[in-house]
Amino acid sequence: MTSDLPPGSDSPVRDHARGCELDVLVAPRAARSRLVGLHDGRLKVQLAAPPVDGAANTALCELLSDHLQVPQGALEIARGATGRRKTVRVAGVSAAVARSRLGLAGLLLAGLAACTLEVPFAVRVVLPDDATDLNGADNLAVELGPDAWFASYPVRGTEFEVELEFEPDAVERSLALYLADGSELLAYGRSVPFVLLSPPGDLAVLMARPGVLSVYPGEVAEPDPDVLAAYAPGRGLVLLSSAGDIALLNETSFDIDLGARLSGPPEPGDGAFVADRRGRLWRAGGDEGIGAAMYDPAADRWSVATVMGDDLGARPGAAWSVGAARDRLYIAGGGTHTDLVALSLEPDDDGVIELAPVAALDGPRTGARLVNFMRGSDETLMLVGGEADAPAVYFPDGAHAFGPVGAWTNIQCIALDVAEDAEDSVRVLCLGGQRGGQPTGDALLLTCPPALANTVVEERPGFLAEPLADPRLFADDLAVYAQGAAHWWRLDRKTLVPELGETVATRVHGGHSITLGTGVTFLVGGRDLDDRAVDRWWIFAPSLAPM
Repeated sequence: MTSDLPPGSDSPVRDHARGCELDVLVAPRAARSRLVGLHDGRLKVQLAAPPVDGAANTALCELLSDHLQVPQGALEIARGATGRRKTVRVAGVSAAVARSRLGLAGLLLAGLAACTLEVPFAVRVVLPDDATDLNGADNLAVELGPDAWFASYPVRGTEFEVELEFEPDAVERSLALYLADGSELLAYGRSVPFVLLSPPGDLAVLMARPGVLSVYPGEVAEPDPDVLAAYAPGRGLVLLSSAGDIALLNETSFDIDLGARLSGPPEPGDGAFVADRRGRLWRAGGDEGIGAAMYDPAADRWSVATVMGDDLGARPGAAWSVGAARDRLYIAGGGTHTDLVALSLEPDDDGVIELAPVAALDGPRTGARLVNFMRGSDETLMLVGGEADAPAVYFPDGAHAFGPVGAWTNIQCIALDVAEDAEDSVRVLCLGGQRGGQPTGDALLLTCPPALANTVVEERPGFLAEPLADPRLFADDLAVYAQGAAHWWRLDRKTLVPELGETVATRVHGGHSITLGTGVTFLVGGRDLDDRAVDRWWIFAPSLAPM
């Protein structure tokens, strides 16, 4: 069919007072951005961008402006800015011209019939390297949300393939796979969200054992103990090597893509490497004054930000933490500074970001841990430890200090839950690190009510039977887990009694634990018992609460 189709009810393009309007159906987080065809009277568009903070709308306008041969300023989202079904208004282009440039001439009738067919698509399954205990599996369950479609199939160990066939629709879904021996769950995993209308051609599901550490497949070719890691929402695990190289482990396909290099290698351990709410990566430091560089994965480009503020002086040993909304980076103390400041992660058109004061501290708090957790809708900031002889816990909001006095560095903390005996109080567990310059297994249990002045800090000496000088903490609905010194401790959430598990991870100190949007946590980098760079990645999948 080659002739143009007259405007009518089946056309997604129609004339408007100053141009035309185009009805589209978008499918974000696709492998690439492209025009697909027609569905239910709309132009179907796949977008590589995630539906986060307007990124999908921006990508849609960029794609359409290229095809329609108009500047992006001629496009606006007239309706459906936050939904999948959108109407785009185009200035200066008639409906007939738009249909021609979009390749819709003659495709409007043919496209509708094809979209009613069931479409098969393959799913690549990624299993741990240490998967010999999964060979006893005899069934695989498949769950497709959000309407909880569920089916189970017999398998023999790990020798199976997954190919699904569903009628396409525009509902955002995720796929979960459960590998079991009878009723005993051996491993499971979940995909990123996608739509059946245009499923990713490279969709993969990473499966791991629940509640323990598994070995991610493949050795690290060039292990880097000082690698930095962060999660970029909608993209995956981003790694910044000590040489300045950046790599993305795509959480859709679990393929690795290399990106632009940061000019000037980052200093190990200095500052922060975090993602903002738009999925951009920030490398910030303060040893020689506050500075920051931003990496944009979509453009594959680094840019150096200009930091403006009243006090840009050096802050060696400062504590850093990204805010809950991922629009600012908190910096506490460091050097001779006795304040808490916030660095904006929203640059203006000239690449300028602001450093603004937040609160006063009781001292420089060099070497402390800056923890932020939520109490209802409120974000609470807390400093724990430090090199000076000061109370172990300090809340900048209200200048409250609690707990034992003394130097305590590298302590790690995790928010547990709402305390059963105190309404709206949050419990926080802090453990390990170096106390008085020596590795420790001591812990602190905090109960933080809405009135922080009434916080209760319980010290638990010898909480762990062996010291953890540099622990990494994991959590699920059933337990909290601490990894360090090649050990794996499990702490039941109700009793908080530590039990030494059989899982062994070679990391002793250094490295990062980063949780992806699919729920799996990666443990990357660091050094082993012989002070060599760890050459494997480890993965953790939360235990599933019994139904």
